[in-house]
Amino acid sequence: MQTLRKKELVVEIAERIGRPYADVDLICQSFMDQIVMELAAGNRLKLHGFGVFELRHYKERVARNPKTGEAVMRGARRAVFFKPGPTMKKVVKKKEEDA
Repeated sequence: MQTLRKKELVVEIAERIGRPYADVDLICQSFMDQIVMELAAGNRLKLHGFGVFELRHYKERVARNPKTGEAVMRGARRAVFFKPGPTMKKVVKKKEEDA
């Protein structure tokens, strides 16, 4: 499995649509910044066919230190959760079956 970096993604998109790298990079960065701002504001973001970004709230709980086994309190926290949409699931599953 390879790791695709943002720069490589932007290059591929720029070549595919025939636009300058700088324009595509600005659009991609603006899109990612907007996702972060919406999540920070507590909003759920649904991109039809792609998936849903949302915050999950976790209560304070007792956890264990794996080295010592000592009980420690883990504070309440929020975490970003992504649920893929049906279109993404179908495409990934088809690629999996083809491989």
